[in-house]
Amino acid sequence: MASPIRALIVDDHPVTREGLRTALELSDDVVVVVGEASSGEEAVERARELGPDVVFMDVRMPGMDGIKASELIKRHPSLPQKPKIIIATAYGREEVMQRSEKVGVEGFLLKPVGQSMLFDAIMIAFGKEVIEHEPVTRMRGSDEEALRTIRGARVLLVEDNEINQEVATGLLTEAGLISDIADNGAVAVEKVQRDAYDLVLMDVQMPEMDGMEATQWIRDPQSAVRNRAIPIIAMTAHAIKGDRERSPKRLKAAREEDERDDDDDDDDEEEVVRPRKKSRRV
Repeated sequence: MASPIRALIVDDHPVTREGLRTALELSDDVVVVVGEASSGEEAVERARELGPDVVFMDVRMPGMDGIKASELIKRHPSLPQKPKIIIATAYGREEVMQRSEKVGVEGFLLKPVGQSMLFDAIMIAFGKEVIEHEPVTRMRGSDEEALRTIRGARVLLVEDNEINQEVATGLLTEAGLISDIADNGAVAVEKVQRDAYDLVLMDVQMPEMDGMEATQWIRDPQSAVRNRAIPIIAMTAHAIKGDRERSPKRLKAAREEDERDDDDDDDDEEEVVRPRKKSRRV
């Protein structure tokens, strides 16, 4: 049986750390979480203590940021086997990617992190082939020009998940938009009755009142909403639900293949190389 990949999770938000831990624990023991850290300084110390195989590193944290922490981990003299580092960011800007690449990180993830993307990032970091996609969205010049035309617009984010609230708010703020949050559809209806917004981002599944019912209230000709024609964009994760089981299985198969290859090499080599440290770029 393939030995598990030992992971360290670094993020200053406990909800985000718990979300990553939960996703990794669905990997059928392919990945085990050996520790967590809530700051860059703690990440360096925990990496030294635990010697993880991979570190999931948030970029923006109080004090030392994730890129500086990654640099110190990569250069740490007490870590002869340097861990793979995967940067998680809610911003996906060129500056973050360029700084990270100079440090030598092995991967990038754009929050909120889906399980399929999470395991693809691990496979890429360890030199495995995955279905090609762009794990972090790079902003094109035309996109930036379009953003300039809508800066200052007011957006109501209707979302009950704290991680998604954090990520979406960060993205909207960076784009120059003014955001407000409603935890469910009922609160959203109250807010659009009271305040003026240019756009509503509406989660579909929420407690008390879901996004579909809230949209019906807003569109109702008899409602007291200030602008019943306000644009509403529905947000749902149903389209990627099938990825949950497939991703860990692909990673598990790749790990077992590595160990079989390593067993074949034992006849010719006196020193056994741990499978998770091998890197076969394709």
